[in-house]
Amino acid sequence: MVQEVHVHHPTFSDWQPWSELCKITKLDQPGVYAIGVSDEDLSNRKFSICPEIRYFGMTISKGGLASRLSQLHGALFDKNGPHGVAWRFRFDYPNAVHSIERFFISVARFDCNPKMKTPGDLRMMGKVLEFEYACFSDYMEVFGHIPKYNDTDLRPKKYYGIGPNLSFNPDPIVRTL
Repeated sequence: MVQEVHVHHPTFSDWQPWSELCKITKLDQPGVYAIGVSDEDLSNRKFSICPEIRYFGMTISKGGLASRLSQLHGALFDKNGPHGVAWRFRFDYPNAVHSIERFFISVARFDCNPKMKTPGDLRMMGKVLEFEYACFSDYMEVFGHIPKYNDTDLRPKKYYGIGPNLSFNPDPIVRTL
């Protein structure tokens, strides 16, 4: 007999400035995050599918959203760290430190424990991935495409690596090391 499982999809937090990321609670949980870029202050606005969204990401890692967003922060602002979307952002915002006031974050947390691997936790981790794709779908229904830095047709094609001595170079003939 198959047991019916009801899963509650979380809602996104209100938008927060990237500089106040550390004030968001429960970042130790898996979840989906949205990054927005705007000249207007989005702080404390209710999350909605809006043109300012540039990227949806997710994590089901043991470190939760905190670990994933820390990797992104390091790659975006310190030019180091394992997060590919940071390099896509850096293509448009080469000096991200000077643009930080334009970056906003909203998170949807899922109550599960990736370390446990119980049937309930595994189902919930699957729901994290499902929710990320639901976000893509909702965005596409409104705007006719997925967010810029999720779209493989819009992002830069060639990366030379991630690290302090490696960088993205849009010129395919010249390699910067």
